[in-house]
Amino acid sequence: MAAPQTGTSILDQFPPEIYDEIGSNLTGRELDGVTRSSKRLRALFLRSLFHTIRFDHLQPAVRDRLRRFINHQTPEKMTEIWTAVRRASFLFPFPHSISDFDLEEMLPLSQDALRFQVLQAVRLLSHVRHLTIDLERFGDRHIDTFRAAHPSAPRWEHLESLRLTGLGENRRFAAALIHNSSPNKLKAVDLSGIHSFLLSSKTVANRKVQEQSLEQMTEALRQMPCLVRFAFTLHINRFQPDTIRDRLGLDENGNEPLTDNEVWWWYTAQVQRIADAVPQFEEVCVFGNFGSSMGVDIAGIYRGTKIEDGKSMHVLVDAVQPGVECLTFPWGLDNDIYP
Repeated sequence: MAAPQTGTSILDQFPPEIYDEIGSNLTGRELDGVTRSSKRLRALFLRSLFHTIRFDHLQPAVRDRLRRFINHQTPEKMTEIWTAVRRASFLFPFPHSISDFDLEEMLPLSQDALRFQVLQAVRLLSHVRHLTIDLERFGDRHIDTFRAAHPSAPRWEHLESLRLTGLGENRRFAAALIHNSSPNKLKAVDLSGIHSFLLSSKTVANRKVQEQSLEQMTEALRQMPCLVRFAFTLHINRFQPDTIRDRLGLDENGNEPLTDNEVWWWYTAQVQRIADAVPQFEEVCVFGNFGSSMGVDIAGIYRGTKIEDGKSMHVLVDAVQPGVECLTFPWGLDNDIYP
């Protein structure tokens, strides 16, 4: 390929729709050599990285700084870019069918440095308003390394909305930041300005552990006085029907399958429990099981909204058919506005 003209990024020669694929096609050896590579390869890789962590949301001034950095400047100039970011999503460019691939095979050990650098970048977004982090892309070992190198929790003084997905095996890191922390630990994390929050995690079937988890979660939520909308995952099918009926005070039907009404009563009770624990909540959503359509899972929630008495929650089922884009909370934040 011919060398690009002076001042022009090599990536400008490619159509934008392929940017997402470039980073995932680089080998570990190539990634290890990025900092020592030619200017052309550095430009190719860095632009791909920033696109896949969705810095396409950057305001024009920041995009200009990024372009200057890629083509002319040194890594020290990155600080100027990080502090100017208002919206950031850290999502690596993996195939949609991620379950068909082995994570470590796709991101081998030789790329540890890259993942660590991305985690460091999360800390440097001192003025970010909206932040999305897909923790599944990092893995416990990398999270532990990150925590060891940065024992103090990040402080995002201007953060308005935070979305953590893919907690899975990264529960310890998530706990340190959000829902499993004791109040004195949580004070090290400034989440007081958050208005909307989505927590996605695996629900354990043990009733005692689940009760403890909910208590810890609500205790953490109380430390966020500006939080008015909250969504979390709690699958009823992880519990036996007789356990559910016992919680609802129902004696009949034993361990027979739950009726639709019983399922709704149980989810309503969970919504109300959270709302009672955190009185300022105006909306509480719980992700449930809604089956599938044409082999694709239906996205659905039990949405609770506060009624006029200021205490009770009115709970309705809200399902989204596959292929339908939904921009309302918790699938999207439909009122996100940033400078």
